[in-house]
Amino acid sequence: MDNAEYSVSVTTRPCREKERDGVDYHFVSEERFREMVERGELAEWAEVHGQLYGTLKARLSGSVERGKVVLLDVDVQGARSLKRNFPDSVLVFIFPPSPSELSDRLISRGTDSETAIRQRLATSPQEVENVDLYDYVVVNENFETSVARIVNIIEAEKCALARMRPFIERYRVELMQWQEEQGR
Repeated sequence: MDNAEYSVSVTTRPCREKERDGVDYHFVSEERFREMVERGELAEWAEVHGQLYGTLKARLSGSVERGKVVLLDVDVQGARSLKRNFPDSVLVFIFPPSPSELSDRLISRGTDSETAIRQRLATSPQEVENVDLYDYVVVNENFETSVARIVNIIEAEKCALARMRPFIERYRVELMQWQEEQGR
């Protein structure tokens, strides 16, 4: 999507092999992260599995001001903060097809320790309990199909009545002017 931007999160988690600072995440120390929180530089932040994650407010606001669709990858805590701070945000909960598939995917990607995987699986029930916070659900059985569904959600949201209000109001004014010009 030409008008979409991915928001690169800030984290205190160590950089994994093949990840690049500024591309996958902005990797910072816990001290630097806490300074960012104190200065109000984060639109949302949370501690997840013992690490801190957040979204840069300036980057998010700048993208929105430029009319971009901003894609964020956040946990339930981040989603709650975003909905509170940006009520127009659209939240999509992405489910794996089954708990066993979640476990298999975490293991097969080979980036987390066994302890980290157990911790993630242990917190899954609490995350699922918060699904009502979200606007949409996508079951990620097939990557390409899931991406297409998310693109469809974004496209449909562009046509939502609440988002079309500025156009509708402009149209009403133009319609009244046009009718006056036509002598009707």
